[in-house]
Amino acid sequence: MDALSSRHPDISFVWADIEDYPDLVGDEDIENFPTILIQHGDTVRFLGTVLPHPEHLDRLIEAMRSPGKPQQTALPDVRGLLREMAQAD
Repeated sequence: MDALSSRHPDISFVWADIEDYPDLVGDEDIENFPTILIQHGDTVRFLGTVLPHPEHLDRLIEAMRSPGKPQQTALPDVRGLLREMAQAD
C-alpha cells in the first residue's frame, strides 16, 4: 500500500480489516481476501478480489481512472463512514 500510495499521491489509500470495521461492508458479502474497493466520490468503480501484487493494483487503478459504468453494490457510504471514524479518533 505504501508503494502504491507513493506512485499515486492524488489517491487516498485505506487498509481496513472488516473484522474490526464490519459497518464498512454493510450487506455486501465479502467472500475472499484481499477485496479491493475503488471509489470515486460516492461512486463505486470496482469491488472485487485482486491478487496482492502492487503491479496488479497499479494497473487496476490506472484502468479505473478512465470514465466507465459504476459498479452496483450493497455497500453503504464507505467514504463517509471512514471520514466519521477518522473524526472520532
